[in-house]
Amino acid sequence: MTSAALYPLSYRWLWLSLGLVIILLIAFLLPVVPLDYWWYLRLGREVIQSGSVPQVETYSYTRFGQPIVHPSWFSGVLLWFFYASG
Repeated sequence: MTSAALYPLSYRWLWLSLGLVIILLIAFLLPVVPLDYWWYLRLGREVIQSGSVPQVETYSYTRFGQPIVHPSWFSGVLLWFFYASG
């Protein structure tokens, strides 16, 4: 038996993984927008310190004090852990 008959999906997985590696490399090489980065750090710090996701907008001047939903709070917590660990 040939190796292609023994592993019929190996080349398909190779091309798939090669494509995913290229996409990940591009994502890691793109710059992080500084304004978004610091906003996520502050959100993560507030979630850790208070133990809950903020329900009122405190970051912007135009919507200050109004109710808000933070769907990306977990990303902020992860970034805060990485930032705080050094």
